[in-house]
Amino acid sequence: MIDHFGINCADFAASARFYDEVLGVLGYSRQMDVGMAIGYGTEGHPDFWITRWEGDLPNREMQCAFQAESVQSVQAFHA
Repeated sequence: MIDHFGINCADFAASARFYDEVLGVLGYSRQMDVGMAIGYGTEGHPDFWITRWEGDLPNREMQCAFQAESVQSVQAFHA
């Protein structure tokens, strides 16, 4: 049901080193690295993302994305 989710990180480099190590133990690796965001997962599908956070506010956003089988399913969800 959940396709992927992501968090923002105040110290992106330290977070990347941390997640490289701990997620590697679970069999996850970097599936995408676009400079300001890294997606971890398996088999070419990033399930967990970290993103560089450059804001001053302590409350950072979080992203969660759900899978849908069709555009019609998405429209029904919104309705």
